[in-house]
Amino acid sequence: MKDYIYLIVPFTALMLTQLYKFITESIDAKELKWDRLFDGYGGMPSSHTAFTSSLASTILFVDGPQTPIFALALVFALITASDAINLRGQVSKQAIELNKLGKLIYKNKQRELEEEIGHSRNEVIVGAIFGVLYAYLIVSVII
Repeated sequence: MKDYIYLIVPFTALMLTQLYKFITESIDAKELKWDRLFDGYGGMPSSHTAFTSSLASTILFVDGPQTPIFALALVFALITASDAINLRGQVSKQAIELNKLGKLIYKNKQRELEEEIGHSRNEVIVGAIFGVLYAYLIVSVII
């Protein structure tokens, strides 16, 4: 199992954050939101950030900060977090406005664009904190 820690930690972090979103959104909606188990866009916490930060943290805790692979994983995690807030945040805003325009023009007869694509800073921060803490916990237990 130790040989696969670089895969186990990020993928289980991803699954746990998606499970959390499924449970909390199902409770809020008072119905099971099955699609949320596989849809990682938007919501608290950012599962993509949890995934990438847990990978970088696992490499940090196992191999140390001096390795080139840690630098690569850290850059990957930072780009993912920045993309979730900035680029996908703008895409979310555009989808909201395009859906409003579509309702005016097509009188609710068109398929709406997905609006919850990006993340707030807090969603990304919580995803990153979860990823780091989760990696620390699992690495401490396994290694």
